[in-house]
Amino acid sequence: MLYLNVEESASWLADGKILIHPTEGVWGIGCDAKNKKAVDRVFDLKKRDPSKKFILLSPSIKSVKKFCLINDNDMKILQKEWPGPTTFILEIGSSKYRHISYLDRLAVRVSAHLPIINLLALFRSEMVSTSANQSGEKELKTKDDIASFFNYDDVAIFDEKLGNLTKPTKIFDLKLNSYIRK
Repeated sequence: MLYLNVEESASWLADGKILIHPTEGVWGIGCDAKNKKAVDRVFDLKKRDPSKKFILLSPSIKSVKKFCLINDNDMKILQKEWPGPTTFILEIGSSKYRHISYLDRLAVRVSAHLPIINLLALFRSEMVSTSANQSGEKELKTKDDIASFFNYDDVAIFDEKLGNLTKPTKIFDLKLNSYIRK
């Protein structure tokens, strides 16, 4: 298993490979969101049902506006919460990420976790993210456990620290005005 710095991690993503990465609270597994083959590989690695979609990590609200429909009221809410540890379910506004949408909606987060901010700044795009475990199983908590479980040539670890949360981030559905996960 390769342990990569931020520059190497951005290149790894650009090459269509899979990256284990720190988030605000748990280890994630992700890839270039535009690369359908890589997205399918994450589904395969997690043994995840394709109907269960992933979170999209985006570098900024400005970039999210390019592929999601955000009205003025939504914008006020997002500006209070982002960057931060809340994922929002938003209406899709373009075909750019339709392959990872569910019912024309996307789960999106603009993170305040510095390693993710730096990675996305260098990568210059969005990435898919989900917890680094097999679907339905307990999360893997250490880099060593993750390296053993996801020991494949196309998987590497972005060697940075987790944030201070002790659980996955909250998910809020703007259309339903309610939390999906607290």
